[in-house]
Amino acid sequence: MSESNRVGYLSQNNQQAPGYVVTPERRVNEMLSENADFNLLRPLRALLEERSVSRAAARLMISQPTASVALARLRHHFGDPLLVREGAAYRLTPLAERLYDDIVGAILATERVFAAQATFDPATTRHEFVVYGGDFATARLGGELSRLMEQTAPQALLRFENVTVDLVLAAPQSLRGCQGMLLPHGFLSDCPHIDVLFERWVCLISTHNPRVSKRPTADELLALSWVSNLDGRAALNPAAQQLQIAGAAPWVSVVTPNFSVIPSLLIDTERVALVQESFAQRVVSADDSLRMVEAPFDLEPIREAFWWHPDRDGEPEHEWFCAQIRHAAAGFPGAAPGFIG
Repeated sequence: MSESNRVGYLSQNNQQAPGYVVTPERRVNEMLSENADFNLLRPLRALLEERSVSRAAARLMISQPTASVALARLRHHFGDPLLVREGAAYRLTPLAERLYDDIVGAILATERVFAAQATFDPATTRHEFVVYGGDFATARLGGELSRLMEQTAPQALLRFENVTVDLVLAAPQSLRGCQGMLLPHGFLSDCPHIDVLFERWVCLISTHNPRVSKRPTADELLALSWVSNLDGRAALNPAAQQLQIAGAAPWVSVVTPNFSVIPSLLIDTERVALVQESFAQRVVSADDSLRMVEAPFDLEPIREAFWWHPDRDGEPEHEWFCAQIRHAAAGFPGAAPGFIG
């Protein structure tokens, strides 16, 4: 197979035809016309997003050797390594970067074909609803949402996946491959959304921290080392973003991708973390070794929203799912009662 054929589904040849419009459906047809294995689409997406065979395997719930075999087959098909080791990590090849732009839409297009129904019945549907989000928003909203769906759509699958920087940067295209994303305002725009959470920022510190007063000042807290839930360089950290807007530049000494880990990184230390108020309240009520203090900075509250691709508007299953999101969020402060364009 020539190189032009291997990447044919990128429509390099089709771009020569005047008036030819490249759609996800056409990309799928082009890829399948090359005798590609449709079962490799999901491994391809996982490998490109995770940039790790082991993480892709865990995400797909398959063994690492199976994921390695899938990568080998994909490399053979495209005539390209796709993932190249760079130090301790992997980077995408130029071809892999181009593939990623299309893979989400390709998967969604084929899923829509097989999932199409004349009517949508929650009581009998086996539809998979995929939502990307951080662990805080997922934990806060996910419990109530899953209980609602258990009652109204007992055979449906609700899948929560971790949102990544690459997914956010690839939006709105990446939104085609999921029901939607749970993200704070400030990272996506021009996409329909529903506000689901409204939170104040507060600080968490050790109860026995000798370097702060009962009501610490900004200077006191900025003199400490900080725990961050994400590396600020990742540009997906609303707490760091708010501090930067307020003109504060804390020294971050510990980074973790999970909010739930933050308390254990503060106990019996002189560190501080900026977290959502409801999270801090749950922590201090369960552990008196930590205390919550007001954040002495001019910070905007965090507004978490559920975002989706405009193409989903009008889909019966999506309209129903949005109604469940609204219902689940109804008891939270700042939740929007209806659709926001």
